[in-house]
Amino acid sequence: MVRFALAAAAAVMASSASAATFTFTFDDGTYTIFDQTDDYTEYLINGVRFITSGVIEDGVVKSTLNRNGESFFALGTYPGTPPYPPYDIVSFDLRGPGNITFSPDGSDLTTLTATADFSTFGPYLNSTGTFFLNGGSQPFQIDNVVLDIVTAPIPEPASWAMMIAGFGLAGAAARLSRPSRVLA
Repeated sequence: MVRFALAAAAAVMASSASAATFTFTFDDGTYTIFDQTDDYTEYLINGVRFITSGVIEDGVVKSTLNRNGESFFALGTYPGTPPYPPYDIVSFDLRGPGNITFSPDGSDLTTLTATADFSTFGPYLNSTGTFFLNGGSQPFQIDNVVLDIVTAPIPEPASWAMMIAGFGLAGAAARLSRPSRVLA
């Protein structure tokens, strides 16, 4: 009986995380401005925040040069924001005049060559919740960012009921198996 209860509890706890796919197209009406300064604009789409040195215009993010002469796009955990759950970058479309520095996980830097037409890049594994593009002194555009965001599993009510019943049965079996003491 105790083995059954432990096996049921292990089965509930061992359920794996799942991923929800989100596609960001930056169309009008799908985003709100969260914060804005001279150096960047922070947007909110479906509860996800991202920051860029530019603006959203014509359905794409146009990362223009800020007052420091830099262009960038960041999604995820960066200074001043809450941590994001891990996600994988399925793909994104990028257009620009040359090399763009890309960090799919906040540390590894890769150089992507952007062209005058949109090119699709991906997939990239990401375990930190950070996605960063830096065009340096070159403006660039990004569109159609597709992410698989890892979500924690939520057990179904029947699983919870079975687990609670298993713990109750294990407790009852443990109590009944103790030898009784006689007080003299």
